Parts: sequence; structure tokens; C-alpha cells
Amino acid sequence: MGVIGGLSTPSGGIAIPWTSRLTIAAANTEEEFIFPSNTKQYKIINDGNAVLKLSYQETESGTEYIPIYPGDSHEVWGITAPSVTIYLQSPKLIDISLEYWQ
Repeated sequence: MGVIGGLSTPSGGIAIPWTSRLTIAAANTEEEFIFPSNTKQYKIINDGNAVLKLSYQETESGTEYIPIYPGDSHEVWGITAPSVTIYLQSPKLIDISLEYWQ
């Protein structure tokens, strides 16, 4: 097995991330994103010009959140849970990129 960026690949090859684009279309409205089963690592990139608020609890993205500032990213790796759901919100319309590895 090869290991790239903390991920093992059965064939010893390079682990290529899946990429999704998401638009937070309504200001101060919580959006849900469910990663595919067995996601091992993910990265959220704020491509917008406003703070992105990340939460792991539904209805909490406006009050209990991790801020991701414009141009910044947030990464999580070593995920062992069978599924991961995140909740996102922003004070205005923004685009974000999501990269994830299985």
C-alpha cells in the first residue's frame, strides 16, 4: 500500500480527491452537506468574500461554529466514522470548494 497525504491506497497509487463546488445561496441560512460513505479526509476552501461558518451540529452554524475566512481552508483527516455531515452558513452568497478522499 502507498501512503499519500495520510491516505493509504490499495494499489500503492496516488489518492486523488473528489471535488465538489457548493454555493451558499441564501444569506444566514444553514446549508447541509453529507459526505459520501467512508470519507477519510476532507478540505473546505472558502472561495468567497465573506466568512464561512462551519458546524457539526444542525441549527448551530450561526452560533457555535468554526470560522473559515475568505481565501482560507479547513481540513480534517483521519476520519473513522462511517458518515460525516457538515452544516454551513455565511452572511452573504459565496462559493466554496469541497475536496474529499475515500
